[in-house]
Amino acid sequence: MRRAELADLEAMSEIWWQLLAEHEHRDGDYWGTIVEAEARASFVKSRAQWLSDGKHVMLVAVAGGRVMGFIHGLAKERHAIYRLRVVGYVNDVVVHRDFRGRGVGRTLLAALTAEFKKAGLTHAELMVDELNAGARGLYNSDGFQPRQLHLIKKL
Repeated sequence: MRRAELADLEAMSEIWWQLLAEHEHRDGDYWGTIVEAEARASFVKSRAQWLSDGKHVMLVAVAGGRVMGFIHGLAKERHAIYRLRVVGYVNDVVVHRDFRGRGVGRTLLAALTAEFKKAGLTHAELMVDELNAGARGLYNSDGFQPRQLHLIKKL
């Protein structure tokens, strides 16, 4: 486990694209088809900026020089209506399909949680695709609890 570097971004974009394809397969009405080259280029560009801005934390799990997965989070300021004004926001937890079920996601989540605690944050939040049973199981077993439900209606 280590902080992500510029040299990791291409591998990270490949794993991220793999996840998007799985989302689209599960729910094509919500996760539309996008052009892979454009999406991955946008991913690399945004993450390259985030690597150096001091606000974002990106960690990679690596074995044998291969990126098995990554996690991305940041301190997120929430609206004044919330008692918890700043939380650790888990933006991405992505594990290559070849490494799922081996504790990579759990290890990444624990490492990001430790970073949040070091920064003085007391809570973390995230969004997860309701149809992604594996991710939901990981988050539930790690102590995440549903608080709000995001609903969509086809018109």
